Amino acid sequence: MEQVELIRVTLDRDSPQIGMMLFNGYPELITYELPDLDNKSHISCIPVGIYKCKKVYSRTTTGGMKIPVTFEIINVPKRTGILFHIGNTAKDTSGCILLGLKLGGPKPYLGISDSSIAFRKFLEMTATWGEFQLHISHAK
Repeated sequence: MEQVELIRVTLDRDSPQIGMMLFNGYPELITYELPDLDNKSHISCIPVGIYKCKKVYSRTTTGGMKIPVTFEIINVPKRTGILFHIGNTAKDTSGCILLGLKLGGPKPYLGISDSSIAFRKFLEMTATWGEFQLHISHAK
């Protein structure tokens, strides 16, 4: 099974969790997640751990965005429907992982930019995959 790493670099648990997504050990994308609020549904990032991600089709986010194809993170304790998708700030996610190419926005509105481009890149990089293993950790 293919392996992908997500390394969170935000030090403050109460702030949005910014990370780097690595493919074959090389940073390719920036990630944006909600603060670390102990895995509370719709308001928190998911816990550090190893997860299986499965390709899914025709999904709709809590906010109503239609996603023709993406990956769902499976076996998150007490959570379902955690997807990778387009978005720039906390208003664009209810616990899913947003993808970008750059950091954008002044504090406290820190976010990511070029999300549509990053999501297309993610889909291109995973085009032949039906699933992959995601390792989420905090930078040391």
